[in-house]
Amino acid sequence: MSVLAEFFKGSETQMGIFAPQGYVVALFPDLAAAMKAERNLLDGGFRADEVIAVPGEDVVKLVKEEASHAGVGTLVMQGLSRMFETEEVYADHDFKLASRGAGFLAVHAASDAKKHEAWKLIEPANPIVARHYSLMGVEHFKGET
Repeated sequence: MSVLAEFFKGSETQMGIFAPQGYVVALFPDLAAAMKAERNLLDGGFRADEVIAVPGEDVVKLVKEEASHAGVGTLVMQGLSRMFETEEVYADHDFKLASRGAGFLAVHAASDAKKHEAWKLIEPANPIVARHYSLMGVEHFKGET
């Protein structure tokens, strides 16, 4: 099991689509930038078990793990998501960035207050992409509309 799968505790996908509910996820040009944002979060009061910064190859590993367990239903949902240009399109974009050396950051922020607190601490590190996943959907902070 990958480091990210352990961090997300199995909650990183929903119907085969990357959607770690209750998390803010951000991608940065490189691991050093992601680690800077991680430090901002830790200095800002988030616990070490709530925050992770990893190299892009860890995201690639997670995607490959998920793909190896994909059933027909998962593949159908992923195809529909791509067709309607929803979350799978963002996952594809993240995978490309990760494959090219992007740094990946995730922070557990289930409440609105935690989500806004996390974004306030992440934003100064200038992520390429940042979003929050919840039961209500995906809130895009930066990089997508």
